[in-house]
Amino acid sequence: MPRSAFKGTANITDQGIKKHFKNYEPWQALFELVWNGLDAKASRIDINIESNNMDGLELIHVIDNGDGIDFHNLSDNFDRFNESLKKGASLHGSHGRGRLSFHRLCQDASWYTRFGGKDACISINSANVKDYSGENLPDSEQLNCIQQYGKGTCVELKNFTENLPEIDDLLHRFSIEFGWYLALNKEREIFFNNGQHKVSIPAHDFKEVDLVIEETPFKLTFLRWHDKPSSEQSHYYLLNSAGRTVYKQYSSYNKKSLFWLSAYAQSEWADGFTEQKPDMFVAENRTTSSRTYKKLLEILNGYSKEIYDDYLRRFVDDEIEKFKDEGAFPTYSRQDPSYAKWRLENTLALVRQIYISEPALFKKSNKKQRKIIIRLLDKITVSDHNEDLFEVLESVLELEPEKMKLFSEQMQRSKLEHIISTIDVLHRREHAVRMIREIMRNHYQNVLETPDMQIVIENNTWLFGPQYETIGAEEDDFISITKKMRNEIKGIDDIEEDDVEDISHIDGVRGQVDLFLAGRIPKTDYNGTKYFHCVVIEIKRPGIALNYKHLSQLDRYASILAKNPEFNGDNTRIDLILVGRKISGSDTSIKARLETCRDKQDPGLVTAGKIKSYVKTWETICEEFELSNDFLLSTLETKKASLSDYSASKLLESLHSNKTQ
Repeated sequence: MPRSAFKGTANITDQGIKKHFKNYEPWQALFELVWNGLDAKASRIDINIESNNMDGLELIHVIDNGDGIDFHNLSDNFDRFNESLKKGASLHGSHGRGRLSFHRLCQDASWYTRFGGKDACISINSANVKDYSGENLPDSEQLNCIQQYGKGTCVELKNFTENLPEIDDLLHRFSIEFGWYLALNKEREIFFNNGQHKVSIPAHDFKEVDLVIEETPFKLTFLRWHDKPSSEQSHYYLLNSAGRTVYKQYSSYNKKSLFWLSAYAQSEWADGFTEQKPDMFVAENRTTSSRTYKKLLEILNGYSKEIYDDYLRRFVDDEIEKFKDEGAFPTYSRQDPSYAKWRLENTLALVRQIYISEPALFKKSNKKQRKIIIRLLDKITVSDHNEDLFEVLESVLELEPEKMKLFSEQMQRSKLEHIISTIDVLHRREHAVRMIREIMRNHYQNVLETPDMQIVIENNTWLFGPQYETIGAEEDDFISITKKMRNEIKGIDDIEEDDVEDISHIDGVRGQVDLFLAGRIPKTDYNGTKYFHCVVIEIKRPGIALNYKHLSQLDRYASILAKNPEFNGDNTRIDLILVGRKISGSDTSIKARLETCRDKQDPGLVTAGKIKSYVKTWETICEEFELSNDFLLSTLETKKASLSDYSASKLLESLHSNKTQ
């Protein structure tokens, strides 16, 4: 073919073109050139980048093996802007404007193309971006990459005004932009730098469904993207038997936050589809007004809803874990472990249900707001106002009838579970308290070995207060350190006549040992501050009556701990608890100290400060439980069976096997 020149002008001004692309990033110009190649039915696209010694851009080739550019009819493509004659594919560049975005990256662009076995080159300079010029080329002057494919287009970019991101960054951006298209069209591929790097399909969930509508087979494909495609929103695509898009529309889940779904329906039925409204020339059975299409849309919506609901459940679970990590949920540090566990699970379930019903409530809140909302919900759900909370939520949340019914059942179930849990815990604890009281009143002389009481205490550490958890189970280093300090106290294990109520029992008492328990537990206070709660419990033998000597030993222990650097950290708090069957009737020191600290409203406290010291009797511990639970105990009308006929061994056996935490 003899060489001949041609030229033309796009039907828009230079100023209009540059205004249209003013918000484009330089690398987005490559997006548009790649889309043009895909629209031209290319199965492979290569982007080859050459840099100079200063790491600046020297040359870029965007090569595709598509149909090429019909340079015989440039008025139908290069002359057009915001319109095109391309039909039938997933025509991202179908508005005929992508080619001109090159000016955001460089000054000169040339399109070497082969169409219908003929070659040409078309060039544009960014100084006059609306104008183009070109010439026919003999076969010998066509680029090797075009000759290798036998068809296609190579866009050559030169004289760069901007640079590109690093290759890893570019690959990530291309993966987000083209991943949906590559996932659907497995035969299409995009490479960088002579095949060294391949654009991958982004992380996604995949679902396929085969079905028949109006006796016509359809294949549905759903792709839920983990990251948002940069320019694709959630659409439903109708594909013909060749897999080409003949129609698309926004899905009903297009506006869902952090949710991106591409749904494709392929069928021979779409081969005769038209977007035109039915009239005397267009039959209704292959349009959007047809019964088949309406049924298809209904099915697509149904599967999309299932996918969205499943995504939302998993997303909410991840979000709630983040809320837990940031301290939005109460710690229940002053509650017993079993009750605290139930409260947390109940509040988690409620927050989860509300989040699923109205995601914006938590998505649009900051950390402090979430903390307030969650803790208010927690307080209300264990009050007598569950119904009030449900009425408020019902008036605000726009739930479907079945979801509102489910939500109502959840609220009622929470209330019932709370009552049942409370009854169960109180029954077991009341029973344990009564058995301990029976032992200390009538069987203390027969409780000869420390292990008897040790198992009782380890199974029921709530006896000392809801803030104490299992002690002495794992903190071996802490136990050994504190026990060694205890042994530094002179005469701490000596038993004298003043220490026992009945002198005739002194030999039996000396045959026992005191019970020593210790633990170091990480906790969080009401202000969200984390600290180590160190607990040391000294339980005197049942036959001993507490007196001034034991109080002095407790003070001495506190003094030793205070001087030790291992216990002087700003984030360490220590409780020392001395427990005995009774306080000696002749002692005045312990009673005086208890009276002095009475205004602290902390039962058993004898010394305040960073290291707190407590003196408690078993009877006082039992009374504290009864008083703090008096209302519930009387309301639940627990049945108090007589224990007067129980032996010490039977009581201990029951306490050892009955964990009430």
